[in-house]
Parts: sequence; C-alpha cells; structure tokens
Amino acid sequence: MQFVLFVIKRLIKSGKDARFFSFNSIISTGGIALGVAVLILALSILYGFENKIEEKIIDFTAHITISGFGQRNLPFNPATIDSIKKITNYSVKSVSPFLVKNAIIKHKKFSEGLQIEGISPKYDNSNIKYLIIEGSYFSQKNKANEIILGEKLADRLMIKIGDKVTIFTLHGDKPPSFENPPTIENFTVRGIYRSGMAEYDDLKAYTTLNTLQNITGLKEFISGYYLKLTDIKNIPYVRDTLQEWFGYPYYVRSLYKTHQNIFTWLDLQKKPVPLILGLIVLVAVFNIIGTLLMNILQKVEAIGVLRTLGADKKTIRNIFIAQGLTYSVIGIILGNIFAFIVSYIQIEFNVVSLPSSIYFISSVPIFFDWKIYFIVSLVTLIVALFAALIPSSVAAKLEPVKALRFE
Repeated sequence: MQFVLFVIKRLIKSGKDARFFSFNSIISTGGIALGVAVLILALSILYGFENKIEEKIIDFTAHITISGFGQRNLPFNPATIDSIKKITNYSVKSVSPFLVKNAIIKHKKFSEGLQIEGISPKYDNSNIKYLIIEGSYFSQKNKANEIILGEKLADRLMIKIGDKVTIFTLHGDKPPSFENPPTIENFTVRGIYRSGMAEYDDLKAYTTLNTLQNITGLKEFISGYYLKLTDIKNIPYVRDTLQEWFGYPYYVRSLYKTHQNIFTWLDLQKKPVPLILGLIVLVAVFNIIGTLLMNILQKVEAIGVLRTLGADKKTIRNIFIAQGLTYSVIGIILGNIFAFIVSYIQIEFNVVSLPSSIYFISSVPIFFDWKIYFIVSLVTLIVALFAALIPSSVAAKLEPVKALRFE
C-alpha cells in the first residue's frame, strides 16, 4: 500500500518541481470541482425556486378558496364561518369573507386597471397586514373610504400615503346606463404593501369589505371565502368535504388549483434537470478518462520499469484508480467549498436579481441543504471510480518490453 501511495504521489506531482501539481492534474481537478459546484448550485437554485414560491403562495394566499361558479356573487351569512369549521372537524383555522371586483384607479393624469378586493379586518387571514411597508392596516372602527395599494402600482401612478385616488367600477355588476351609472368614489391611500410577487403588487388593491359592498351596491353579497388550514396536508380532505356540503353554485378550490399555472411552471422547470445533470456528469467522466489516459501515455516507460521490478497488473491498475480518485476527492472538496461560498454570498447579499414580473420573486433563491452536497459528492465519487477503471485497465495491459521501448 505504501508503494502504491508513493507512486501516486510521484505521478500527480510535476517531475521537475515536486512542490507543484502537474498541468494535467490541475485541469482534471479543476474540471471536477467546477462540475460538482455547478451540480450543487443548480439543485440548490431549483429547490430554492420551488420552496420560495410555494412558501410565498401558501403564506400570502388562501389554502382553500370557496367562490361561485361563473364568478357569481354569493349571499353572506356570518354563521357560515362557524359551520365551515365544524363540518371540517376544525381542520380550518380561519375563514375570511371577501369581495373582488375589477376597477379603474385614477390619480392626477394617470390611470390603471386593477382588481380591488374587499376584506374584513375582523376576519382577515391574509398576510397583507404584515407586508405593508408604508402607512398602516385598516382600523375596524374607521368607516372612511381607504385603500391599500401594491408598491409597483403606487410607484407607476406616483402615489404616496395620504393621496386621494378615484376608483371607477360597476354598480350591481350591471352594465352602466342612465338608470344605473358606474360607481365613482374617492379613496384615501392608507398603506402600500410589497409582496415580492408582481402578480399582486401590480394588479391588486385592498379596501374593507363593507366599503366595497356599499359602493358596488352588493351589501349582502360576497365573492367567497378564503380558508387557512391548521395543516396544509388536510387540503384534499377539507376541499372534498366542503364541496360535497355546499354543492352548486359553490366552487371549492385548493391553492394548487387556484395557482395551477405557477405550479405547472415549477414542474416544467424540473423536467430538463436530469438531462442537464447527466451532461455534467458525462463531461466529468470524459475529463477523468482523458486525464488518466494522457498520464498513461506520459508514463509508459515508468509503467514498464514498475512491471520489470515486479509490479503485477493489479498493482498498476490500483495505482491509476487511486490516482483518478485522488483527483476526484480534491475536486469534490474544492467544488463543495466554491458552491458554499457562492450560496452564502447570494443568501446574504442577493447579488443576482431577477425580474419579479416573470419569476414571481426578485432575487435568485438558494435552498441550502447538506443533503444536496452529500448526494452530489457521493455520486461524483462513484462515477469517478467507474471512470478510472477504463484507463487503469489500459495501463495494466501494457507489456513491460513494449513499454520500455515506447517513444
């Protein structure tokens, strides 16, 4: 064993200066390190995207939404909230009635289309109150027309806290006419929120449920209920139970159905991953094989001397297998370190940003998990072992006489 280690040390290091690795050794080790780092970062970003977006959706939106088929309005009865909790064996933690209408907002010479959502400060189970970056949340006692806007919408319309804005919307969900003119109401901007998801920050504004019911003439109606569960694992049970209990015209949807486009997009992101990872592993394999074959060509005479001195084929094979594993171990360690440094910098300083209008988040998310590092390192080591078998077998088959005469 000591003989094998001694030979490996001499093969890895430069012949002229034993203090430095040979050029081939550096290229091979660097290639493996880069491949390992890319694998770890790719998986960390992939799972980071999935976890971050799912976390945002779960925190910001309802686990289950009850609405009417065809977006029809539903009668509101506060007793329904208690009934929902009892029917689901209190798997539902909170129930929030809401009313959503399309509207136009105007400020000075600027105007924009948006969705205005009426929420009840008493029952509200959204995270909007925790996402306000300027101003404050609604007061249950205040009956004035107040509105909370997304940061991007407010910036685009040059709106600040305390500004007056005008809201245009239909009255009674009926086409405007002389007998039924559209609703035109002035609102005071009470707060500005930032969710980090352009789908909301650009298009959604909030007011109180009573305010929206009054200005639209739908005083006894709502669009539905938002449900938050004690455990999201109960989503299928609660959804099926409530759909059976409510029946038509109620429509019960889980967050996975409501945001089906986002979750489908996340699934599509995963499909090319095996191909990408396979290509990276394939490059690493050819890198190891090419480097070892190059070393064998350079050390043919040395192999002939070793065979002449009594080294058998198994010993020669073990020497080059161990050499390949040495490159791999060093490369794996360097790759892990590089991936960790890049991940830490991104987590702490958000160096790489993203357009939130496309990716729903404003910076590249990193999911840090030691399991990813361990699995990638283990797979790389196993692949390196098999990759080293080919050139080591070639070296073991060299005849001593032919090796000594090789030029």
